[in-house]
Amino acid sequence: MLQVSPRRRARLVEIIHNLNGRIVEARMNGWLGEVQGLRAGLTKAKEKLTALDRSLKRARGDGRQAGRTALSVALQLPTFGMRSSIDTSVYGMTRAA
Repeated sequence: MLQVSPRRRARLVEIIHNLNGRIVEARMNGWLGEVQGLRAGLTKAKEKLTALDRSLKRARGDGRQAGRTALSVALQLPTFGMRSSIDTSVYGMTRAA
């Protein structure tokens, strides 16, 4: 899904309002196929508005859910200098000292 520019939020709200009016008009005229298509467009427009609002909240830093805190996790790389418990002498190999 394409992202909507935050500057275009007002236009998206206007589109949603317009779609609602067009759905009412289509119902009054009995255009059932048109109603179905407009509802699909309205659903997608609302989803875009919700996603835009969510991204704006995250950008402002107040998008955390209650009870959740940011955590930093230390990721450690495996060490290869550890002694192995496998007996390599049976394979004719010797360990480097």
